[in-house]
Amino acid sequence: MNKKIKDIATITAGIYVKPVLQGEVYLIQAMDYDQDFVLRDDLHPTILHTKTIAKNTLEIGDILVRARGNHFLAILYSGEVAPAVASSTFLILRNIDTRLLLPQYVVWFINHPKNQYYLQSHALGSSIAAISKKVLGDMPIVIPPLQKQQIFVQVTSLLQQERIVQTEINNLRELIVNQQLLNLLNND
Repeated sequence: MNKKIKDIATITAGIYVKPVLQGEVYLIQAMDYDQDFVLRDDLHPTILHTKTIAKNTLEIGDILVRARGNHFLAILYSGEVAPAVASSTFLILRNIDTRLLLPQYVVWFINHPKNQYYLQSHALGSSIAAISKKVLGDMPIVIPPLQKQQIFVQVTSLLQQERIVQTEINNLRELIVNQQLLNLLNND
């Protein structure tokens, strides 16, 4: 089954708000995620709770789609920090019917190179590319059965875990080589 993103989710924009020193709510920005889509662990609340903030508070299962830059990557919000709102660099997909779609599958689908190309080719802006709610909403999405979506999600999770382990192995290898070189230097 094929649909458009706007048919499977409500699309809202993140908000612009000035941070304060002693906040009550987390403001999630694109720079708060690493290359493996893991939220930094040193965040702290930087905005005050207001009515506008309350109606824009993220819910577990919301999907943040980076709307500006070179890549328009999707990230699943899983409540790591709360309460939280998304900054204006994001578009947010909400109210996904989980009887039809797994949010993790939607994230995988948007992040797939073919769909990233679709978004990049429809982006506007000469110095900083940006996608609108309309562009994201008009993007077609293939909806396989839930069991097949679960397979996509599991394989993607395994690939992400492999990347993390491989990075750790590379870092340890570099430490070992550097220590061996230092030992060699000290033995002369």
